Amino acid sequence: MKKTTLLFAGLLFSGGLFAQATPYTTLAEFESAYTGTLITEDFTAGPNDPAICGEVVTNAGDDCFTSGQVVAGFELSASNNSVVVYLPPGFLPGDNATPRLGANTGIENTILTFTEDNIVAVGHALHVDNGGNFNYKVYGTDDTVLYDQDVAYTPFYGIITTQPIGRIEITSVAGAGELIGDLKFGADVMALNDVALNTFSCFPNPSAGVLNVQSAGVIASVSVVNVLGQEVLAQNVNAATATLNISELKTGSYFVKAVFENGATHTSTVIKQ
Repeated sequence: MKKTTLLFAGLLFSGGLFAQATPYTTLAEFESAYTGTLITEDFTAGPNDPAICGEVVTNAGDDCFTSGQVVAGFELSASNNSVVVYLPPGFLPGDNATPRLGANTGIENTILTFTEDNIVAVGHALHVDNGGNFNYKVYGTDDTVLYDQDVAYTPFYGIITTQPIGRIEITSVAGAGELIGDLKFGADVMALNDVALNTFSCFPNPSAGVLNVQSAGVIASVSVVNVLGQEVLAQNVNAATATLNISELKTGSYFVKAVFENGATHTSTVIKQ
């Protein structure tokens, strides 16, 4: 497995830092390196026979998938406004247990565009018609090139970046055709944590009985701890909101600790009247 970290000399407008991108050529290494939750699309809801899907494969629906059959967050297209081809499992030489999609001819390249915010990890199965080298180019959401590399053929390719990904262009170096499948992508875990933490609230505060907690992120569990560090109340939540009954607690100050589904934590101080 080849793993290389590349630093690009161009400064990014967003933070003045160098963009960093790390490629992976095995699914196991890619999944091990990414600490968040990956969204997966295997395209198995598509037709049983080869098909032309139209210019864009998307969650909204196309000529291969009805609305909602493909997960939201990305679009698959080809350059030059050409069509996307769909090949069912077992159609290609070798073992493609799941469908492969991409540009219909070698003249065009295959394009993944991400509509979900803060996507920093992308991986997928790959087929190149001649088994030859391919070019992998990753653009940021501001169209800055984050990664541009010619790579020897591998049946899986993934990338994790330090800047959000806007789109990826995959091109056979020999002009042979390239297809993808088993797509996985995930957002910046720290950005998700920031959203959850910055929107967490407890109310009313002070409270004599009912305490509401809410956040933009999914809260896995909530606990209430007294000033001695003793847990006096705990509740599984698995939702963005919850209601705690603190009426039996003694008057005074308490700490409300929320644990989010992605492992982030946040602690707020509340007053029991």
